[in-house]
Amino acid sequence: MVTWTGTEAHVATLVQDFLREQMEASTLCRDAERALDATAARAVVSELVDVHERELSELRGLAAEFGVELPERGTHHEARTLGRLHLACRRDGDHEVLAVVHDVEDRVGAAYDRALTNTALPDTYRPLFEAASRALRRPRDRLHAVEQRAS
Repeated sequence: MVTWTGTEAHVATLVQDFLREQMEASTLCRDAERALDATAARAVVSELVDVHERELSELRGLAAEFGVELPERGTHHEARTLGRLHLACRRDGDHEVLAVVHDVEDRVGAAYDRALTNTALPDTYRPLFEAASRALRRPRDRLHAVEQRAS
């Protein structure tokens, strides 16, 4: 599903939208980790959980700084994504589960790429977003490799 996170005109909205993205990705990865059979796949998804939780911590700090209300879990988008994951678990095992995780991780990575070119992102916060993008890239690359082996 397409998202425009990273293109917001106000930094407070940007932070709130990234919180939503990271919360959804963390929830999805936790559920996927429990559903996966292959040890290598679980290890990569576990690493992604750690990255998302670390980024959530950073974003919560920014949210407090900007007076941003923390979003609640359970958005319609999150429900659709988790529904896709649960269907994938029933269909074809690890390959389908990894495909759903792959889609979400690509979406989060693209959001960071957009944010880094967004002029609304203050220069003081750019290093935080650059670090998050780099931290996400490593396990995403490993996820792609594990996904290829699972197919």
